Amino acid sequence: MLPTTWFDEPYRATRDVDVYAELAPHVLDAVQTQLERHGFDVPAMREELEHFGVFRARSRSAHVFLDLFDSVGPLGQAILD
Repeated sequence: MLPTTWFDEPYRATRDVDVYAELAPHVLDAVQTQLERHGFDVPAMREELEHFGVFRARSRSAHVFLDLFDSVGPLGQAILD
C-alpha cells in the first residue's frame, strides 16, 4: 500500500522544517537562545551558516530537524530564485 502523503509515519525517515530568513549578524544570538530554549541542539550555528549558508538543528524532544537557510548570500539567493 502506498502512503497517502509523504508526511505519514513510518514512510518519512525524519520530520523536518525548512526556514528561509534574512539572518543579520546582530540577531543570531537571539535566534540561538530561542532554539536552545525550545529544545534544539545548536552547537555550531554561526559557523555552519557562515560556511554553508544553512544550519541544521535537531529537537531533542520532538525529533524534528530544523533547516535554517540564510536568505542573504549565494545559497539563499539561489533557493529564493
